[in-house]
Amino acid sequence: MVSCQRAETSLTAYLPELEHLGANSSGLNAVSGAAHTMLAILLVRQSVLCLLSDIQCLKESDEDATSAFSLEQLGRPRELLDLLKLAYHSSGHSSVGGGSAGSIAFSRLWGMIEGLMRGGRDAALLPGPFKALPLLLRDDALGHLRREKNGIATLQSPHPLEGTRMQSKHRLFVDGASSLLLKLDRRSELNGTAHILFSTDEDGTELVGRWPSPGVPWKDVRVEGDTVWCHLKGEVQGGSRPRRPLWGFRVRACVAGWRSPEGETQVLETPLAFAWQLLELLSEHRPLELLTQHTYIRLVQYLHARCAPHLTSAASVLLRLLKLPAKTLCDLEGPDPRLSWPMQHITALALHVNQFFEAHPGRAMRVPLQIQLYAELVARAVSRGPEAGLKLPPSDWMQSMSELNSACRFMLRDEGADTISDLPNVWLRQLEASGLELMLLNEPWSLAKYTTLLRFATQKIGGPKGELIDLSPKSLPAPTEDDGPVMAQCDQATVQVRFALLQLFNRVLLPCFGVAWTGEPQLGHTLGAELCSLRQIIFTEVKNSVWGITMDATIPFRRPAAIAANPPPTVTLNRRRALKERADRHAKTKHSVFVQLHNQLRAVERKELMRRERAFKVKFAGEAADDYGGPYREVFTVLASELENEAVLPLLQLSPNGKHNLGSNRDRFILNPGASSAESLQYFELVGMMFAFALMQKETVLTLSLCSVVWKQLVQEPLDTQDLAGFDESVMNSLEQIEHIDREGVDEDLFSDLIFEVFTTQLSHGVEVPICEGGADIDVTWSNRKHYCELVRKARLGESRQQAQAVLKGINSLLPSNLLPLFTHREIELMVCGAPDIDLSILRQHTRYGVTVDPDDSHIRIFWQVLSEFTAQQRTLFLSFIWSRTRLPATEEDWDDQCMKIHTLECTSPDLHLPVSHTCFFSMEWPRYSSVEIAKEKLLYAIVNCVDIDADNTAEGRSNMAMGRDDEL
Repeated sequence: MVSCQRAETSLTAYLPELEHLGANSSGLNAVSGAAHTMLAILLVRQSVLCLLSDIQCLKESDEDATSAFSLEQLGRPRELLDLLKLAYHSSGHSSVGGGSAGSIAFSRLWGMIEGLMRGGRDAALLPGPFKALPLLLRDDALGHLRREKNGIATLQSPHPLEGTRMQSKHRLFVDGASSLLLKLDRRSELNGTAHILFSTDEDGTELVGRWPSPGVPWKDVRVEGDTVWCHLKGEVQGGSRPRRPLWGFRVRACVAGWRSPEGETQVLETPLAFAWQLLELLSEHRPLELLTQHTYIRLVQYLHARCAPHLTSAASVLLRLLKLPAKTLCDLEGPDPRLSWPMQHITALALHVNQFFEAHPGRAMRVPLQIQLYAELVARAVSRGPEAGLKLPPSDWMQSMSELNSACRFMLRDEGADTISDLPNVWLRQLEASGLELMLLNEPWSLAKYTTLLRFATQKIGGPKGELIDLSPKSLPAPTEDDGPVMAQCDQATVQVRFALLQLFNRVLLPCFGVAWTGEPQLGHTLGAELCSLRQIIFTEVKNSVWGITMDATIPFRRPAAIAANPPPTVTLNRRRALKERADRHAKTKHSVFVQLHNQLRAVERKELMRRERAFKVKFAGEAADDYGGPYREVFTVLASELENEAVLPLLQLSPNGKHNLGSNRDRFILNPGASSAESLQYFELVGMMFAFALMQKETVLTLSLCSVVWKQLVQEPLDTQDLAGFDESVMNSLEQIEHIDREGVDEDLFSDLIFEVFTTQLSHGVEVPICEGGADIDVTWSNRKHYCELVRKARLGESRQQAQAVLKGINSLLPSNLLPLFTHREIELMVCGAPDIDLSILRQHTRYGVTVDPDDSHIRIFWQVLSEFTAQQRTLFLSFIWSRTRLPATEEDWDDQCMKIHTLECTSPDLHLPVSHTCFFSMEWPRYSSVEIAKEKLLYAIVNCVDIDADNTAEGRSNMAMGRDDEL
């Protein structure tokens, strides 16, 4: 009834005559009856779709002897497709999988279509009409490609047009168009008897328009098909010279975008509008259905239409078909149909790739996904040899991408399937010339083993910053038992040839990184996704080089003069107000430093915040701080503290392991799945922006303790059961017990007496949710227990996906989004948060002393003795006291030329003075304390109690100090 009422409120949109009928009109009843009939048909149609989408119910009804239903009554496959089209049209053209009230039936049927595409045991038992439906959907989807073609054909006269007789005909043709739109330039004008007739046939008998038409202004004309004929008739008036010249005419035939069908007859004749989703489903789950010459020609024709809207999707589908392994074609009769596909259509795409590089010489590391897929298609075609018909000289990127494709195939295949014949011949020749044993590459190696080898090589022969790419593989020593059980099983010759292979892989990858790296792991069939899977074996120096080049091109360093001319935006923060005790958590959130910062930065354009120094300048109200870096870094320390305080901000919450005091990561946090309001998602975007600032600025860190499930979502690494155990070990243990309960001697009869679960799960914020439709009414049984465990894992690992996407949105607003998957989740955590432990040996290595200070002075030795006696937490407080950050830089490169500077605080009674820090400059004045005990007491007092930045005696500092501490900003 609700659906009926909603539809009835919009009846006037479909029946305009209702607006002209009075309340007592005799025709009102007739119109109302017709409307209710229309609604009844709509609801019956959706009900039938709901029934069709429940395959299990159909089977049970067919097998029920008391039921009058039979599967034979479903009719022919074409009738099912017609019903699908009518349902899609009736649902208001909802998006695939949409959940609105009008599209529930269609959404359920789309789920059935997905099941058909994926195949499996249930699909094999389907009745004939359902089994034939995918082929009909394929043909319908290919028909949709014609509607998306773009192009323009133009006919125009000379400008100006002088007196002449017009007696000719011209053809306007756009290849592949399903309909054309005739447009006339608004400057067009004719005089005399001159006119143009438009027809769909060459003889001019099927007229569709005339211009000029006396007394009728021109309106664009839509013509079905790919051709329209223009017949020029009459004579342009000449004679005496007019005041102004006659401009003439210009007619354009543009490809008309597809329009919604107006009647049910057009609905049945029009292809479905979600063709790309269908083609992607087919290419992933039923690729053999697309291995036809017709499909190939349609796709390559579409790819050569420069302005078509879904070129990336077309390239992706075609690439998936070309990369199908030969072993998947065993069900085909006859030879591989791809052998007959003319590759010159694909190699011609090399022109588009080369034109992009010529037009964008400075974007070597930032290539659009469409161009990257074109390049991979070309490389794939060129690998077929001379038959590819390449008309352009081969480019370096073609060879490099072909080699990387082979290398990825070699290193990612299942263990036991490695053969050196898959490696590029040029690589094998180089390895052999280096005196390495090639036959050792036939031994199966996993990706985890390559990762262990890379760590081993870095430890043994890596340069100061981990450089490996130019080292001799022969310098790698033989592993010993001290190097771990994995390496201990390998001899020296094996690790040397495998390491040389990694060097070749990284050498080839670096120069063609921009065209090969897509940063799209979800496109698993592409080279870019394969490279994402191999991120663990990409050398650190390659990652740093790519990151540096991209940062320099996107966010270059600014000289002091440029910064002075365009200073960063200024934010004013009141820490006193944020720390004020309030009973209401909403009030605490409202006055927090985080929300103060959010309210001010949301009005700032993102490009103003894209800076490698400071994104914004900080003024602390009521504190004499002049921001030369210290207050800016202090903001990030405060933000981290607020984010990990659930009483202030509801964005993060302690992991269930921490709440239950069980398992690992008890002190780590996860994204709160309950923080899903529009306001909370905006706050998560700010968190992402803070991450971006930490990534682009070497001196900035955001010291959050987050579980691996958060970082992996940001870099798009696959999640597994270890990630679930990393934040909720009790659930992981329970699922393991249910899934493998047979190991405990429990059988099917005993299962129902022990397990009383239903298909729901409790998320980290305590809310119970169904894990499938109607899950609260489905019991967990012996037969479905594994499916239940799989759905619970999926739900728990993805519970904060919406929040993670908001964080990613904030990062991507400032940084190139495709670079994050270059790093592992551990690497990105180090880049954002810095090293978790303060290593005194590293800090000492990066310490410089004042002119009058000797490292062997007694008070300096006392200083280091005090730090060595500090706990990890106290060292963190010390670093915050002297530098306004809580972690050291993660790598030597991040240190750059930064160092801690220690000066002597000269005074008459040093034991009575506290040390003085200058956070902007990472320096400290240290008194000549007489003992370790006194020095430790003074330093502890300073790092715990001296949290204000109050000693900047500058005009800016005095101005900030004068601000009212409790004034509203």
